[in-house]
Amino acid sequence: MKKHGMIHAFLEAFLAVSLLACASAEGAPPPPQKSLPFCPIIGDWSEQWGTPGETDVTYHDQYRITQTADGGVNVQILHKNQSIFNVRFENNLLTFSQKTDAFVVKYALTLHQSYNLLSGTATTPKKAYDIKWTRVGTSSSSDESAAVSVRSESGTIPSIEGTTWAGTDSDGDYYEYTFLKGGQLRFRTNTSGTFKTWEDDGDVWAQNGSIVVMVVSKYTARQGIISGSRMSGDAWNVTGRRWTWEGVKK
Repeated sequence: MKKHGMIHAFLEAFLAVSLLACASAEGAPPPPQKSLPFCPIIGDWSEQWGTPGETDVTYHDQYRITQTADGGVNVQILHKNQSIFNVRFENNLLTFSQKTDAFVVKYALTLHQSYNLLSGTATTPKKAYDIKWTRVGTSSSSDESAAVSVRSESGTIPSIEGTTWAGTDSDGDYYEYTFLKGGQLRFRTNTSGTFKTWEDDGDVWAQNGSIVVMVVSKYTARQGIISGSRMSGDAWNVTGRRWTWEGVKK
């Protein structure tokens, strides 16, 4: 598979698993916190208004997106006492209204393929302004990046392409993850009772700095953070079940 085809396959698979996991919670009683599905926009974001010179907004508000008990999302502006309501995330589109001191601003932001950038408009009573939100602590210099090295607070995080990491998840299952060129994922596990190695077209990975995401056959997804020679994070599937995983570099 060509590089761009692999990248697009990953992005489609990751968003499909995440959005199906989000949707699985709709209409159901609130599950225990550990079993809540993961949605791809959860995290902290920094805002930039318009094109420099076209607006007098020069500050960068900080926002936090969290998950509600029923699997939806909640948007909060940090360091300001302003209410946010009518929040909805569907088909990669985040919409909400924010009441400022003077008027209500209506947002419509689309999640980009890098999953680290939201862009769209903020509409005031006077006009609609272009808006960009970037995920705090990560870089989104290219929506087409499958494996990149970026600058973080702890320094440059090298690409994990060509490396193998191994560990046991919270279900007690052992996995070895090999991050092949072009975003192809190979993994070895004992979940069937004996060790088997898998490397299918639907098994893909992507990296943005310290963040690593893996998708297996559009059914399960893993997102983790690299810290030295260890990575760990959450895993979830299309039914909404969630668990944790970790790996140590071999």
